[in-house]
Amino acid sequence: MTSDSRPNINISGGTFKDFVAGNKQIKVEGDYIETQNNYPLSPEDQAAIDDLKQVIHDLQARYPTTDPDRQSAIIEAEFQEIKQKQPWRWKNLLKAKNLLNGGKIALTKAGEHLFEENIWGKAAIGFLEGVTEEVE
Repeated sequence: MTSDSRPNINISGGTFKDFVAGNKQIKVEGDYIETQNNYPLSPEDQAAIDDLKQVIHDLQARYPTTDPDRQSAIIEAEFQEIKQKQPWRWKNLLKAKNLLNGGKIALTKAGEHLFEENIWGKAAIGFLEGVTEEVE
């Protein structure tokens, strides 16, 4: 990306205080320039995220009106079946959960909705959290 093609975002007048300085213990005055690097996901990481999205979409399609109390049991059964019958896919789902928790990916609005606001997404991530804590 050349300097001419970089987006120019004017946020003058904003108050950022320690957010900009972080733990640097410096007082920010005047212009402060910081670099944010957004690295693309590897094809394997993207495939893991896409696989988790697909599982969530499939659950939503099969059980559109399921109440939250039954969702946990459905998700547990679905993931247990994947773990037993498709171990490679199970590893992908755990990898996707780790990518999400590690902050390696910046979620788009659609991804944010899927994983943070969607009840199936929250429940699936919650289940995977419990599984990986048991493994570790």
